[in-house]
Amino acid sequence: MVSWRFGIIFILFVTGAIIFIRSSVAETDGGLFFSEYIEGASNNKALEIYNPTGTAVDLAGEGYRIEMYFNGAVAPGLTINLMGTVAARGVFVLAHSGADAAILAVADQTSGANFFNGDDALVLKKGEEIVDVIGQIGVDPGAEWGTGDQSTADNTLVRKCSVATGDKVANDVFDPAIEWDGHPVNTVGFLGSHTVCWPTMTVSATPSLTPPLTPTETPTVSLTPTPTATCTPTATPTPTLTITPTSTPTITPTTAPTVTPTATLISTPTPTATTTPTLAATATVTPTFTPTPTDTPTATVTARPTATASPSLEPTEMPTPTMTVIPTALPTVTHPPKPSVLPPRSEIFFSWYHHWLILMRRWRMIVFWFFDRF
Repeated sequence: MVSWRFGIIFILFVTGAIIFIRSSVAETDGGLFFSEYIEGASNNKALEIYNPTGTAVDLAGEGYRIEMYFNGAVAPGLTINLMGTVAARGVFVLAHSGADAAILAVADQTSGANFFNGDDALVLKKGEEIVDVIGQIGVDPGAEWGTGDQSTADNTLVRKCSVATGDKVANDVFDPAIEWDGHPVNTVGFLGSHTVCWPTMTVSATPSLTPPLTPTETPTVSLTPTPTATCTPTATPTPTLTITPTSTPTITPTTAPTVTPTATLISTPTPTATTTPTLAATATVTPTFTPTPTDTPTATVTARPTATASPSLEPTEMPTPTMTVIPTALPTVTHPPKPSVLPPRSEIFFSWYHHWLILMRRWRMIVFWFFDRF
């Protein structure tokens, strides 16, 4: 009778331990999440999605898609509906169709659309539910989030092996150094697989009853040897359990790697202002005056002299006639009045006003450039 009761207690203890371990591991099965991010030269851009569960996921059937928010926008500029299946504890790769052959060799789906840059937020959705986010929606970080190799521009980011679920908050502050390991530009050797290091618990024990029981005695349990526990990184988070007499197993987790970020100074472009000159045309008018005589001169011609020849004499030269012009009156020329050289006062006023407006426009452009620059 005592042995039967002890058996029930022993079975309940083992069952509770199994349920506890399974529930701890189940917490890591939080659904799909981004496991790798490549933002390389030209079109070398790719995203890797990891399935931590023990069941294959139909991406199209469950409505999975990736949304890209460009330059701090609050609405997606590009949406790609995912097609295909992610195997249990496997990966799915989405790449740009113009990427290098090494990336396309492991790609499960490609697109020729305009992909993301280092300052664009990426969201993995299941229907309308946010599953994971890279970046921060509604925020333009300038060129990138993070610094050095652990930044979103011209780098490869691989999710740390200890991360078991995605970031489901779209507008929280994003720091790649917390959950990502950074690698130099165009690093593609990690693409196509993902390694996790969630702990697996192993416990061993041998139960014994001391002293020998009689029907009137209450059984006692002594545990030998001293229980031990180890945490072993593994790619498959399937717990194994062996019962050993134990008080409380001690788990020594591995030390998280220390990452020292480096900063890269990004130059700030200098704005350039272009001023279009305004030309004002002027015309010069030269008046022409034509004198008109009021009187017409008259001429009086005297009679031409004649020569008289005698029979015995021949004239030696011919006399030359003379003509005398006697004007009856001198002509009078009347000139029209000379126009005034100076323009009216209204024209002078508008000319100065026009130049003043041009000067004010230039000053306004200089002031706007100054405040925009500093």
